[in-house]
Amino acid sequence: MNGAPWPLVGRDESIGTLCSLLLDGDGPGALLTGEPGIGKSRLADAVLERCAGAGMYTARISGAEASSSLPFGAASGLLTREPAADLFARAARELRRGAAGRRVVLGVDEAGHLDEVSAALVRHLAATGSARLLVTARTGAPESATVRALRRRLLVREITVGGLDREQVGELLRLTLGGPVDGVTADRLFRLTKGNPLFLRHVVAAGRGSGALRAGAGVWRWHGRPGGHEKLGDLVAAQLGALGDAPARALELVSHVEPVPLTVLERLTEPDELEELERRSLIVLETRGRRPVVRAGHPLYGEVVRARTSPAARRAVYSRFAAALGSSDLAGEERLPLVNWRLLAGERVPDGDVLAAASEALAGHDPQLAEDLARRVADADGRALLAEALVVQGKAEEAETVLSARDLRHLGALRALNLFWGLRRTADAAALVRAARTDGDSAPELAVAELALAVFGGGDAQFPESADAAAGTGVTEFTGTADAARTVDAAGTADAAGAARFTDLPPGGAVAGAVAPLRAYLLTFTGRPAKVVAEAGTNEAPPTGVWPAMDGAARACHLHALVLDGRLLAALAIGRQYYEAALEKGAGEETALLSLELGVCETWAGRHDAALPHFREARALTDEHTPFPVQAYVCSELAAGLAARGEFDAAWRMLGDGAGRLPADSAMRAHLTLGRVRVLACSGRLEEAAAEAVALSGRYLAGGRLTNAAEALYYAARTRPSADTAARLEEVASSCDSALFPVLALHARAAAEGDPAALGQVSGTLAGLGYHGMAAEAAASAAVHGGGRDAAGHARRAAWLREMCGGFTAVWSAPAPRQEPLSERQREVGELAAQGLENAAIAARLGLAVRTVANHLQTVYAKLGVRSRTELAGVLGCVPEHRRDAGGGGGGGGGGGGADMTAPRRT
Repeated sequence: MNGAPWPLVGRDESIGTLCSLLLDGDGPGALLTGEPGIGKSRLADAVLERCAGAGMYTARISGAEASSSLPFGAASGLLTREPAADLFARAARELRRGAAGRRVVLGVDEAGHLDEVSAALVRHLAATGSARLLVTARTGAPESATVRALRRRLLVREITVGGLDREQVGELLRLTLGGPVDGVTADRLFRLTKGNPLFLRHVVAAGRGSGALRAGAGVWRWHGRPGGHEKLGDLVAAQLGALGDAPARALELVSHVEPVPLTVLERLTEPDELEELERRSLIVLETRGRRPVVRAGHPLYGEVVRARTSPAARRAVYSRFAAALGSSDLAGEERLPLVNWRLLAGERVPDGDVLAAASEALAGHDPQLAEDLARRVADADGRALLAEALVVQGKAEEAETVLSARDLRHLGALRALNLFWGLRRTADAAALVRAARTDGDSAPELAVAELALAVFGGGDAQFPESADAAAGTGVTEFTGTADAARTVDAAGTADAAGAARFTDLPPGGAVAGAVAPLRAYLLTFTGRPAKVVAEAGTNEAPPTGVWPAMDGAARACHLHALVLDGRLLAALAIGRQYYEAALEKGAGEETALLSLELGVCETWAGRHDAALPHFREARALTDEHTPFPVQAYVCSELAAGLAARGEFDAAWRMLGDGAGRLPADSAMRAHLTLGRVRVLACSGRLEEAAAEAVALSGRYLAGGRLTNAAEALYYAARTRPSADTAARLEEVASSCDSALFPVLALHARAAAEGDPAALGQVSGTLAGLGYHGMAAEAAASAAVHGGGRDAAGHARRAAWLREMCGGFTAVWSAPAPRQEPLSERQREVGELAAQGLENAAIAARLGLAVRTVANHLQTVYAKLGVRSRTELAGVLGCVPEHRRDAGGGGGGGGGGGGADMTAPRRT
């Protein structure tokens, strides 16, 4: 950060390719082209260093704009002060003398700025075979004679150096900042810089200097909008170069309204102006839908141009675009940009048009623009739309100020949700809904608020025995329960016909967007995860709405339902897709929820080291604007993740933080208690953990939360096996539609009875489904309760599964019996036998007697608990020689569930 070179990231493949090219005796050299700052020189330096390490002789020269008019300015280091008649020949001889028979590679940096004599020398050395060239030249500037000559004479092969991808940008940021960076920040900086390392460096320096880029909860995050930097502005200005007045004005137009429809831009510019900008890569043509649009060639070009444009000039730009769009055939289709441009130009626009544009912006996932537009309309309709835009952005205090006006009483449901989720004022939200019902308000939106209060409200809130029975049994403590149940059932129906039957709740608004996650949550945690999976479809995301937090919640519930239905592998795959989509939208709250759920998936897989970064990211992306149930889940899961890593003090602090974020009587406090159970268990306080888990399961069952009860009972059964706990878990599992819960119940029963065969069956089934941590626990228990060769097999399975979990071993997990390690000779014999060699062949290869080989092999079998060479291959991870050509693997290690239990090689 203080001027030292940044780590070189993401270039290993390019370095290998270039070294191979330069090592090829007959091929051309290499020409690296790319925009300024993309890393051409760093890449060339790394290649030259690798070439030197491979025994080649390397030399370097560098062009510079300041010395481009001085003869020999760049190549003075290669030239002697001899008479000029044979300078080039002498330079070649000097290179050969220094190389002493080795191949010569000449690095030429910034070839476009070589002086004429140095350029001629470079061409001479390449043409005569005295040196192979590794040349860098920037794109976007007029091509130099040197580069043209090298291309024309086929002395180099051109390779374009592109920017880093998003993953590489994230890795570079992590290495540079010394810690993880949240996905939204990495994605934002990747998009802003397009992976240009120099641009990224300046943006990071600006963020560090201003405090916008700072660490919190162990994760670096950018707060606010990435700003400019003086050096960055100068760099971009240099890239723009000496544009003529007309092309500069054209770039100014594009920068202020990108992406701009090409047909509109063509009304304001000349074709040759756009051609020059495109030739210099200052603009790019894309397709949006079926319509061509134009953007600046790099996001930072637009940033710099806009920053250097005066307010009056900006208004003039918007005015010109509004006039051009308004007179085009696109005026009716592009209402939102037309209204926005007219307003930015200072023109007067009818309130009706502004409100229509604001509604379009909100529906188009741009609540900030919707807010800006709605603020321009002072009547009740404008303030209603403003309130909705504020609520979905999490600006709860300001939203409450707007919603408390008497003429917005019809927005009682939106206000209740804002009071409850945003401001944690549970009693006020409940009173508001009751008063509305008392006044005869039958708006279906109120049913949604009632349901939210029932699901996340007071600690005594009851769930019905099933979501489908909600209409008959009463979902909430409020009146109008049937309306709430109809809202949940109809709006959450997956098929189009079911959705069409629901007509009461106006679609598209923030309140309507809360229905899908509420229903999914209700079904998931009342024991119906399989129904959620069936309705959502395992490969499709739930429909999006205007409220990012609700979108994220719906997707998170889908993933959680997959996990609880035994479809962990699908949850991981789909979860990554959901996460990537949230990053594409730049939605912080949605990303937080999906990162949280990815961490949950990794936890169920037993990979706690992999889960913790997800939990930290979710914690970094949540703040006071995030609905409190999300904050509670994040704190609880992060606390458990920290405890799994042995960071107990931090875990207890995180639980305390979560408690401070909840209303005093919230039902979400039970989830913090479940987090407490997990922290107690990880810290070795197993009796306390089991007792609290059993008590918590009773509270969950009283509230109808069958899924939560099953999870609590499973923790109790693992930390303190008990026939009574197993019986309770079996009863709960039989009331749920989950395919996973019966397996968990079998694990609890087998652990309580010490049944090694059943434990082995459970281990195989769980491993086959991807739940490796729990499978390892079952296998370790089977090893303890079993005997002989079977116990050794279970112990090997437990060790293998723990390796799959990164070495994590639960404190409450039974330790596997200690196995005597193989000696070096025993391993040699065992590996050859596992490959299919007979004793005589092994004896011949190792120079031993056949009887000695047989004795060693018998000892190996006894130590590892195997009976055959096939089983031995499974333990040692060896592939028999006769199966290698067919791609065969080692033998299986036994167990149920169809899982491949081949163990990795280990000593």
